[in-house]
Order: sequence, then structure tokens, then C-alpha cells
Amino acid sequence: MKMRINVFVGVLSLMILCSTASADLVQWTTGDGGNGHWYEVVFEDAISWTDADDDVSLSYNGTGYLATSLSAEENAFILGEIYAAASSAFNPGQSLWLGGVSDELTGDFSWDNGDTWSWTNWADGEPTGGDTYVAMQMLFTPDSDSDPGDWRDRDNSWTHSIGYIAEYEDNPVPIPGAAWLLGSGLIGLFGYRRLKK
Repeated sequence: MKMRINVFVGVLSLMILCSTASADLVQWTTGDGGNGHWYEVVFEDAISWTDADDDVSLSYNGTGYLATSLSAEENAFILGEIYAAASSAFNPGQSLWLGGVSDELTGDFSWDNGDTWSWTNWADGEPTGGDTYVAMQMLFTPDSDSDPGDWRDRDNSWTHSIGYIAEYEDNPVPIPGAAWLLGSGLIGLFGYRRLKK
């Protein structure tokens, strides 16, 4: 009897965890003038652009990419979500990776996911050239040469990144019903095993 209660509590906990896994994902709804995509702020100190790109492409079955910022409105939305996700103030100069990358031969920037590069929000004096990846500057108070939400180009090994912003065109988290289906199947499996004994 004790084992059945433990199994039931374990399965119930799994279902609850699965149904709340989307807490960090936020949708920019079309009703709010957005694109309907989902965004996630991921904090990881000193992560490189290529590692961030690998992380996001491996999460949620590879359905996401490093975020693109195609308009002032999208940039403001992303910045707002970063502020909402931050537990404490950033230090000056820290930033989060976006999905912009430059061509090694021409130096021209493009979005890694193939979106059209038609709008920019470079900080004064940026891009500096020679660097190949785009980081979004996250400063709570403007410094002498950038404002919150400005972009800077940085080398892949730059150590002041505190994470990245992921973007998903569809909600990557399974619907809660899938968790209930999994839980029901596990309960049925344990019940069937018990009957066979």
C-alpha cells in the first residue's frame, strides 16, 4: 500500500511540474501588436554565443533559436521581459546574446535563423567591426555610450555575457494534457503490474 501511495504522489508531482514548465516562456501576442512568438530569458554566466546557440537549438526538441529583434517594438518587448526575469540589477557592461551574426568575409550582419536584417539598434560607435556576434546590452541606467536595449557586437569568447534570449515560433512546452496522459499511462502500467502478481 505504501508503494502505491509513493507512486501516486510521484506521478502527481510529475504532472504538476510538467503543467507549469512554461512559467519562464512569455508570448508576445498578436493582440498586443506582436508576432505571436514565445520568448525565454536564460541566465548563464560567461556563456559564449556558440554555446548559447547550441543550448537553444537543443532545448524543446530544437524548435527555437537565439532571438531576433526585427523592430523597435520587438526590441522593447524583449527588454521588458529581461527586466521582468532579472532577480537583481545587472552590472554595467553585461548583456545577453541575440541571434545576430556577421559574415566572416564581408562583415555584414544577418540573423542566424534567416530572418531579414532590416532594422538595427546599435549603441553609439557600434558595430566596431572585427567581432562577429550580436549581444543586447542590458543596463538599468544608461552609461556614457549606450542605453538599455542597445546592441553591441562582441567576440564569441566575450566573458561578460550573462545568458541569452531564446525565441520560439510556437509554444514549445507540451500541453498540460500530455502530462496527464503520461501520468495516466504510468498509473495504468503500475496497476497492470500489480494485477499480474
